[in-house]
Formats: sequence, structure tokens, C-alpha cells
Amino acid sequence: MAIPGICPECGAKFPLEQALTDGDARQALATALSLHPLGKDIVRYMSLHSPPGKAIQFRKLTRLLIELIEMIKSGEVTHRGVSYSAPLELWAIGFGEVDRMKERGTLTLPFDDHAYLNKVLWSHAAKGVAQQQIKQERQHTARAGAADHPVPPVRQPPPPRPRPTPEDRAEARKTAQEHLAKARAKIVDPNALETKQELINGVI
Repeated sequence: MAIPGICPECGAKFPLEQALTDGDARQALATALSLHPLGKDIVRYMSLHSPPGKAIQFRKLTRLLIELIEMIKSGEVTHRGVSYSAPLELWAIGFGEVDRMKERGTLTLPFDDHAYLNKVLWSHAAKGVAQQQIKQERQHTARAGAADHPVPPVRQPPPPRPRPTPEDRAEARKTAQEHLAKARAKIVDPNALETKQELINGVI
């Protein structure tokens, strides 16, 4: 059964087999894929499955392309039984890392499947989840610490004392003089004490 392709220019349908064997049709397919947010990344990535100097077989390319599109549509990535969310942003990061590793010459090519890309995606997703968990734990710890040790209220300084007016100074001097007069009145005259003692002696 032929898998139909759609021309990005006129919308006409044509067998995908033709798009993968004919140079112009293959370019049309690449243009159609470029309409997808990850289209250009997909085209570059699929080239990593071609043997050096040879064209990839149609059946293999079709299978790999369908598998890749289904992986992207699923919105998640799974490795060793653990699944994480895989939005388009994560796929863009994964494709970018694979491109950089190709430029450094650290990849074993050609790829036979999507296992390596899947591992790269899963690793980035796991790191993102771990970082988010650490961030949430730190926020929870900070909130708990704030609840256990509330910040004491800031003590406001007392208002400044008003400067005394001339009337206040006069009143203060008057009061001081009155207190001084009372204090002097309580002091006993020594002469009076001697006279009193003489009288007492005479009686006795």
C-alpha cells in the first residue's frame, strides 16, 4: 500500500515512495517537513541513518520516519520503564545535542533506530524533573523556616521630644527655685540648736 505525500506548493497527493527516490520530490518532502516546528531538525536527523555515500533504503527510511513522528506525537519519552513528558522544546534540545555531537565526531553512524536520540531526550527530561524537585524542596524548606522563625516586628524609634519654649524654661526655673527654697527651710540653724541646749541645761 502506497503512503501518500502532499506537495507543499499545490497540495497534490503523490506516493511517498516517489518522494524518497526522486531528487526533486525528496526536496519537496523536505520542504513539507520544514513547515513543522521541528521539520528542519527532523530532516537533518534522518540523514544520520544513511550509510556514507549511499542512499537509505525506502522501507527503512519510511519506518524510521513514521516511528519518529509517532514518538513526537506521544508527548513523552520512556527509558528503562520510566517515562517523562517530552514537549517540542525537549525535542529541539535533543536534536541540537545530536547535531553538536555529530560535528565533534563522537557519534557512531549510521543510526539503525532512534535509541540514541531517545536516551538523550530521556536524560534531559530526567535532569529537568530533578532540578524542579530540588527547587520545590528548597522553596518548601524556606517557607517552613519562615513559619518556625517569624521575623520580629521592627521597633519604631520614639518620637523626638519637642524643643522647650521660653515659657517652658521660665516655668522650669520657677519650679526649681521653689524646690530649692523648701530644701533650705528644712536646714536647722546651728545657733538655734546651741540656744536650745543651754535652756535645757539650765532646767536640768
